[in-house]
Amino acid sequence: LGYDALFDDVVYRYDLRQGIEDGWLADLSCYRVKTDVDLTGVKVRAGEFVESDLARVVDTERRNQVFTATYVERARGGRNLVFCVNKAHAGHVAGLLKGEGIRTGLVTEDTDPDERRDAIKAFREGRIEAIVNVTVLTEGFDVPEVDGVHLLRPTKSSALLLQMIGRGTRKSGAKERCVVYDYADSFEGKDLATVGKLFGLPERFDFAGQSVLGQVREIE
Repeated sequence: LGYDALFDDVVYRYDLRQGIEDGWLADLSCYRVKTDVDLTGVKVRAGEFVESDLARVVDTERRNQVFTATYVERARGGRNLVFCVNKAHAGHVAGLLKGEGIRTGLVTEDTDPDERRDAIKAFREGRIEAIVNVTVLTEGFDVPEVDGVHLLRPTKSSALLLQMIGRGTRKSGAKERCVVYDYADSFEGKDLATVGKLFGLPERFDFAGQSVLGQVREIE
């Protein structure tokens, strides 16, 4: 049930940009990591991609290898969250990271609650550096040390995108910003939710690893 079914209008919003500007949230950097995947033929139902159809298209050896190479080159040694489409996709991605010697946890809806708590505890304490998950860590997950978010799960939902990115905006110690890695696919006519759109920029805008807030201010 959406808020618009209960209220006539929203009289006040406090968005991600305002939270960063006011110093409550960490700034973001963003890389658009281009892949050779085309989402044009992926089916849409109720305003979102059909999971099985999406997984078939994005869970490919080539795309997963692009992710792994990007992780090894840019994100290794940090505290990283990886968002995947389904359990099979998450398993493939986690296996590739482990194959590179990266200490990795895997959390899905089928993960035993004790195992999930142990994985999050190990992540929080730095004993593992990456957690691969399928939607279960989009809400109610608070590890301020997260400094890398990998978006392997394309979405049409700005709310879901904001939830995923938001896991990395908690401030912690000397952490200056969280780096978002957007594995950008071809999406003609699919109206994807992207980091650029969240900040009022074109959906294909490439921040090229720079401060998101800094670039938005420069453009304005």
